[in-house]
Amino acid sequence: MRRGSAIVFWGVFGLWLACFSASFVMPGLVGPVGDGFTRGLNRVSEFFKYQIGATLLAVILVALSRGYPWRSLRGAAGRLPAGLAGGLVLLVVVLILVARLQ
Repeated sequence: MRRGSAIVFWGVFGLWLACFSASFVMPGLVGPVGDGFTRGLNRVSEFFKYQIGATLLAVILVALSRGYPWRSLRGAAGRLPAGLAGGLVLLVVVLILVARLQ
């Protein structure tokens, strides 16, 4: 592993971690906007904006960690964000289906 590629990888990982964490923290700091039923939907869009950025960074991390075994730190750290993004998508789909079926 070259030192430059490790710096890029861990830099992208740090950006992913910041985006992923901000997606849970920032919506609580934004005031609700709107009236009636749509009041507070700006918080949902704020959450998804940060999650889309984190997902794009997760795809880059998977590409950067290709060729590394799963058991290595870089291999696991490169695939963890993609797994969390996939799990979040699955959770949203399940919540929509449960709400639809009730």
